[in-house]
Amino acid sequence: MLKKFLFLILMLVSLVCKSNALSFSDRLHFEAAAGTGVKMHGITPLDYSFKLNVDVAPRFYVSVVTETEKSLYKDDKIKTYFNGESLGGGMGYNFYDNNNSSHVLGIRTKIMSSIFKADCKRTTYDVFLSWYTKSGGISPVVELGYRYIKSHSAQLRNYSNVYMTLGVRY
Repeated sequence: MLKKFLFLILMLVSLVCKSNALSFSDRLHFEAAAGTGVKMHGITPLDYSFKLNVDVAPRFYVSVVTETEKSLYKDDKIKTYFNGESLGGGMGYNFYDNNNSSHVLGIRTKIMSSIFKADCKRTTYDVFLSWYTKSGGISPVVELGYRYIKSHSAQLRNYSNVYMTLGVRY
C-alpha cells in the first residue's frame, strides 16, 4: 500500500512542470515541526519532522516527509523511550486560500514507514487540518488531527490518538 501511495505522489510530482505558471522554486516549500499526541497504552509520542512540499495545482500539493520519533514510556518506574526514523509522502488540499486573506486552511494526509534500525518498526497514517500564513518568508504552521500507528514489533501495540504539530514554513 505504501509503495502504491508513494508511486501516486511521484506521478503527481511529475505533473508539476505543466500544472502551474509559477516557477518551480515558487512552488517549493519547506516545513520543520515538532509534534505530540495524547498518551495511549502508556506511551506518549514525540516527533520531529521535515517536509518538502511542491504545489502541483493552485490549491493542491504533494509532500516528501521524514520524521524522527521518540515514543516515551515508563518501564519499571524508569523513564525511557523507543527511537526511530520514518520516511514517507503525503498530499494536501487548501480549502481556504484566497487573495484577500493571508491565512490558509487545508487538509493534509501522509503515510510513513520506519527506515534504518528503528527500535520499533511501524507504519504511520495521518490526517490533519492545517493552518499557516502566506508570507514571503518564514511563517508559523499548526496541524491538528488524527494519527494511527500500525506496529510491526512486539514491543509496541497499534494505537491511534489526537495529534498536534507546531512548526515553521518557508
